[in-house]
Amino acid sequence: NAQYIVGSIKSYDDLAIVSYIAQIVRPHTLRMYLISPFIMGQRSDRPFTERASFGFKYIADQINYCQFDEVFILDAHSDVIPALINNCTSHSIEIALNQIDIDWKNVIMVSPDAGAYKKSKKIADTVGCMLIPAVKVRLEDGTPEVKIMGDVAGRDIVIIDDIYDGGRTFESLSIQLKQLDAKSVNLIISHGLFSRGVEVPESIDLIYTTTSFRTAEELKHDKIKIIKI
Repeated sequence: NAQYIVGSIKSYDDLAIVSYIAQIVRPHTLRMYLISPFIMGQRSDRPFTERASFGFKYIADQINYCQFDEVFILDAHSDVIPALINNCTSHSIEIALNQIDIDWKNVIMVSPDAGAYKKSKKIADTVGCMLIPAVKVRLEDGTPEVKIMGDVAGRDIVIIDDIYDGGRTFESLSIQLKQLDAKSVNLIISHGLFSRGVEVPESIDLIYTTTSFRTAEELKHDKIKIIKI
């Protein structure tokens, strides 16, 4: 006798609905599961300054109050997220890569920043492709600049990350890769938020993403392909 609550938690309203449903269901079931591919607030995974709030801790506490037997999420932003949620399993986007038509032996994966390198390295080792890091440095005037630590000329590039929000970082990185004569730049994104609207920069050839945040109808675009989860 098990009950499943399924749906991404994209707002505090969604969090309240999940809590209400859990309180109603819990007395009438032996086991209760939450399947929420996306949970908001994951980038607030620690207090960034002494007086800053710990945003995701509040969200995790609300989920834990529901006493789920297991919670399943997709591609947590950091290891902190599943550690804060009781009985939580975070699945990597790696589980869905078989849906993507890429010749991994002939592409180069570029990690978008230092924080994404660990995830990118694990996936690159699994699929058997070369990995090049992108490193953010500051120029003498303090301006940040991303440096690609390898040769990408004439190569197909794949960037894998958890969240596409406004897209400016990916646009800047893809422009730089094209200036270095990369043949193509494709993104594989677990959660396509597209907070500036569902548009794809000219410098990006394709974006593969799931419907964890936006519906397939909202993601209709010539340069966006849906990963089923």
